[in-house]
Amino acid sequence: MAAAVRARHRSCGELSGADGGVPPWLDASITRWVMERAARGASRNLHLSAERALRVQFPIDRYGSQFQLYWDEADEPARLALLDFLLHDLEERQRLPQDWPDRVARQRVAESLGRALVEGGSAWAVTLTPAWGLVRRESEGSQLAVGALDSSTDAGRRAASAWYNCFRNGLDYDKV
Repeated sequence: MAAAVRARHRSCGELSGADGGVPPWLDASITRWVMERAARGASRNLHLSAERALRVQFPIDRYGSQFQLYWDEADEPARLALLDFLLHDLEERQRLPQDWPDRVARQRVAESLGRALVEGGSAWAVTLTPAWGLVRRESEGSQLAVGALDSSTDAGRRAASAWYNCFRNGLDYDKV
């Protein structure tokens, strides 16, 4: 699945849109989410699974902070691929019969990432159907349409402003 996510990122071209993949003001929230997932997966050598799925090598660290080191050095597409991998791992854990008591908690963990991305105005959101992962919040067609707006006209500026206000934190329906 991670390879497919990377292909989606490449096909989208630049990761622009609402406010990119993981805007700077979301970095602390998303980093904390990643580190909590990594800590829970440490006993299962989650970093080894991530290396295989993402086809990357995590920095070697004897203190178990491979995810932190990788996250700090990763570019935007790599970070998004890691988020997608961690969501997919949560979904796989959800299917294990011995983990039935934790199903609701796991879904809440996935939803918490989704809330952070949406509240922070990211161009990405979490989907739980048909599979857990990341999806763009707006279609490529709508991205092209916004990109083609003529900002020298009042109508173009208003449309661009409305588009921006749809994805900003604290949505103001009067401006949309």
